[in-house]
Amino acid sequence: MNSILLSVSTHWRWTRAFALLLPVCLLATGCACFHKVERARQSAPQVTVLDDSFDALKKEFNADTSKPRVLALFSPTCGGCIYGAKALQHEARKLPEIVGRAEVMIVWVAMLDSDNEHEARMAARRFDFPGVAIFMTVKGESAGG
Repeated sequence: MNSILLSVSTHWRWTRAFALLLPVCLLATGCACFHKVERARQSAPQVTVLDDSFDALKKEFNADTSKPRVLALFSPTCGGCIYGAKALQHEARKLPEIVGRAEVMIVWVAMLDSDNEHEARMAARRFDFPGVAIFMTVKGESAGG
């Protein structure tokens, strides 16, 4: 009989401990997720929307003619373009000293029907790395449109 009471008593202790521990764990998890969301919002890259004249891009491109410049044009919803953006990002992260010595500019161009400002901003967020200047065109201002 004593072993049954001991077993029930132990069971209730574990149940209470779990009941107290569960809200603490959930709270901690929620806080961690909240901080990730906040960091994601804070780290959103600066994206310059280009008008028909492309003056902002021209100004950035011509700002320092002593440095080599890399100008990459991508569609935010084209599979091949996404692959190219990943390759550029991979190389830039692998060789940050080269990015520091060159001007790197990415232009998310609305080339396909599925391209829009939302997709361009999402792509800019995914393929942002130190030292890159990011631009985008919107429908009606595309190279092909």
